[in-house]
Amino acid sequence: MRWFLGIKNHAQERPLRYHRTTGLSTEAINYLAREVAGLVIWSSGNTFSAFQGVAMTLEYYRTNLSQGMLAAFHGTSQPTLSRIIATLEEGLAHIVTEFCIDLDDLKYDATLLDGFLIPTGNRSDQDKLYSGKRRQSGVGAQVVATLYGRLLTVSEIFRGSTHDVTAFRNSSLASLLNQSNAIADGGYRGTNMVIPIRKPNGYELDADRAAFNAALTGWRAPAERVIAHLKNWNILATGYHRRLCHLQRVVHIITRLKRFRACYAAS
Repeated sequence: MRWFLGIKNHAQERPLRYHRTTGLSTEAINYLAREVAGLVIWSSGNTFSAFQGVAMTLEYYRTNLSQGMLAAFHGTSQPTLSRIIATLEEGLAHIVTEFCIDLDDLKYDATLLDGFLIPTGNRSDQDKLYSGKRRQSGVGAQVVATLYGRLLTVSEIFRGSTHDVTAFRNSSLASLLNQSNAIADGGYRGTNMVIPIRKPNGYELDADRAAFNAALTGWRAPAERVIAHLKNWNILATGYHRRLCHLQRVVHIITRLKRFRACYAAS
């Protein structure tokens, strides 16, 4: 194998391991590329194929590298990469919608509910992004999961200063979720969900109530794992830098991609 100045001959490189940078297999990306090519105008004269465009978009979500740096890795310019992402996002959002669960099922299943924050930094054109609870600026969303840690859906996004229970009441989940069959943390006090028992002022909980709270903490753990897995997509974890008007669509795509990956692997 030829090497020159420590750089391997490009023609002899192995194919990229896309699952390392996108979280999806090459076959799964091929499927998305074929579907998206039928929805968006993708000229054969483009420098990149639809497959490469989808892969770069997913790499951007997964790694949250700056567009300039990611473009340099692929030998293109930041404006070109930005156009690719903007072109493909709408098509991807449409394709992955079929992997959404039937939300009416939420009324019958036992579920876990928890909120999380997507960091965005301070925005001069947006107010009330700072979350006092999480001591960070961003937007919040609510995650619904099964008792076994399977992601079901993610709510609409709300400003970071919005309390969890307020965000829930103003989201579509409020009319879909069977609250008496849902487990949440103390931030959802005032709903009909199963939440920890509050310690009275100046008193300690008795042994039975303390044991109930401890058990509830264990039951909620799968929801926290679901959020941790969602945040493997670094665009939701390390700071969202694009315009906030695109963020709801990004959350929608990533949520459905989680289900798409499971369905595609099972097929």
